[in-house]
Amino acid sequence: MLKEYEKYHGVVLRALVAKSREPISIGVDDLHGRINGYVVNSLIGLYIKHSSKRLTPWSFTFNDEHLSELEYLNGKYKVFVVFVCGIDGIACIPYQRVLEIGQPTSTGQLYIGIARSRSEMYGVYGAKQSLSRKVAVGVREILDEL
Repeated sequence: MLKEYEKYHGVVLRALVAKSREPISIGVDDLHGRINGYVVNSLIGLYIKHSSKRLTPWSFTFNDEHLSELEYLNGKYKVFVVFVCGIDGIACIPYQRVLEIGQPTSTGQLYIGIARSRSEMYGVYGAKQSLSRKVAVGVREILDEL
């Protein structure tokens, strides 16, 4: 039986393959067993989070395990956190930007929120601040890095 998160990961991986102008390689680079970490062309680390909520706003929480995995990937690659926002779309944010806007709580969790009005880009916010510019829908930012 398919796990729910596998469907959301498939959306991201399909978008990368379908939107790339050249062949790409995708592999797994994961620390903790439940695969959230991928590597593209041995250059870009991806960490995929999803929300199954249909409508905006979407909430994403990173626990200690998620943050340690992100640090692991960050030590090897340029890392993007890829947020799958229900059935609405995908937002890609460099990991360093996630750290700039998010702040771990007393329990060690980091929270990111994403909202979008109809036909607009994503607004992204954390406990510290919001991103200064909105984020485009899709995986273009990752493909531009390749």
